Amino acid sequence: MKKKNGVIVRVILFLVMIALFAGALMIACQGEPQENPGEESSSQTNSDIESSSSSAESSLTESSATESSTTESSVDQSGEESSEPSDESSADQPESSQEESEEPSTPVTADDLEGIAKTAAEQVGIPFASGGDTPETGFDNSGLIYYACVQNGVQIPRRTSEQAEYGSEVFYTDLQPGDLVFFGESGQAAFGGVYIGNGKMIYSSVPGEDVQEVDITSNYWQTNFVTGRRVG
Repeated sequence: MKKKNGVIVRVILFLVMIALFAGALMIACQGEPQENPGEESSSQTNSDIESSSSSAESSLTESSATESSTTESSVDQSGEESSEPSDESSADQPESSQEESEEPSTPVTADDLEGIAKTAAEQVGIPFASGGDTPETGFDNSGLIYYACVQNGVQIPRRTSEQAEYGSEVFYTDLQPGDLVFFGESGQAAFGGVYIGNGKMIYSSVPGEDVQEVDITSNYWQTNFVTGRRVG
């Protein structure tokens, strides 16, 4: 009987030991760290964000590089265009305003110059008339010069400013009969006449006065002398 009880006690102890071992094994297994799905998801999300950020930065860098290249190209093209003359701009440019002295279409002889002086002198006493250039209408200042020249075969311009550039220049001390003389207080030719020699000229001055002969050797006339022109 005692022997049987001893066997039972041993069996119970063995089972208890197995149970304790199994419990310890379970506790050991439960103590091992398990992967947290949330952490894995968070890690994956962070990785995706970093990847997206990197891609965005790369795209931004490429875009900036493209814009920079485009800008440089535009600047280069602009520089090339500005260095070359524009055909349209050149077409719109006005011609030079500097007028060259017109030359007589046919040679003018000494007799022609004498004729100009004589014709001008023959008009003394004809009234001043604005826009007039014949004895019948009367003469304004440039009209008298125009008439005297045309009557002797010289096709001179009608306006004073153009007459003062016609032919070749003659200095005051070298004037000869038939030369044209021009005066102006501002240094620009404002009016003129026909030189007839001996320091005198014929001109049509102002409204209310007739064509007259005047001495141009006085200080006033010499001071305001602008140019002499020889049409021959």
